[in-house]
Amino acid sequence: MNVVIRSGDDAKPRASYVVKSLKESDNGVVLESKNGHAFQKLIAIAELVKQQLSKDRTSYHQYNTVRRKPSSDTIQMLIRFSLTPLSDLDSTWTHQTNESDATMNDANS
Repeated sequence: MNVVIRSGDDAKPRASYVVKSLKESDNGVVLESKNGHAFQKLIAIAELVKQQLSKDRTSYHQYNTVRRKPSSDTIQMLIRFSLTPLSDLDSTWTHQTNESDATMNDANS
């Protein structure tokens, strides 16, 4: 699944975030970002997933479980909701944002 962050008047892609895995778990879906993208970006990705799942008439609850894997820069986020088959989800979403949101700075660093 690719998430493209676009910004500026020309809406050219400023950064592309590849979600390494989207897998079902007991409590929902686990989003795992490639190369440990900034916390804010994972929240933005989760928001896109939430919007898509809402379109699929899936009951959305929360996405507040975020952790870094020990001894790596990978960030995982658990999105809790009543499950929809993952095959029903679109494989690509585009997120429009402003320039300040398109930075790679990590607020946790």
